[in-house]
Amino acid sequence: MQLVYLRSLDGNPDGERVLIAPKDMPFPEDKIDYIIRGIAVQKPDITWPDVLPTLLDAGFTVPDRITMSQRPWDESRSSSKMTFKVAIPSDAPHELAGKTLTATNSVPFENGSVVLVDDKDQLLTSDDRPWNRNSMYREQVEIGPVELPASQFPTPAEFSRAARMLRSSGFRLVGTTMPG
Repeated sequence: MQLVYLRSLDGNPDGERVLIAPKDMPFPEDKIDYIIRGIAVQKPDITWPDVLPTLLDAGFTVPDRITMSQRPWDESRSSSKMTFKVAIPSDAPHELAGKTLTATNSVPFENGSVVLVDDKDQLLTSDDRPWNRNSMYREQVEIGPVELPASQFPTPAEFSRAARMLRSSGFRLVGTTMPG
């Protein structure tokens, strides 16, 4: 198996793709380039749906799920930096309900406070007010409590440290004990 990372066809980073090439395919990037250029001759404004069937016919497959680790690898070497996930309860009254966000204190201009980073890379502090999901763009409500999934922490001490960091940055927590 070979993983092949494909840049966007139109320069938009949201259009990047990953394919799995057959193990016995000698130069998968050349095969992909050949296929894409061949289709682009017929259709200059090419899109991924135009290309994907031909790539699949050539033996490539699309992985079911790809996860990218957002946590800095050297974070454990610093006693002051930490990145982890928080979950917004599904019954929260705002647009972030049910989402999982990255929490970090590595943002330079936030002076060590924890901020939440959403899927659009927007930074949220405990004082931010997302839109009420029942009256979008008319009423904003407080973020409210966040959940701290214990499964991401190898020790109770790390879990407790993350919980303290969230609280000291003004966030309220639900489910703040580490099982086991």
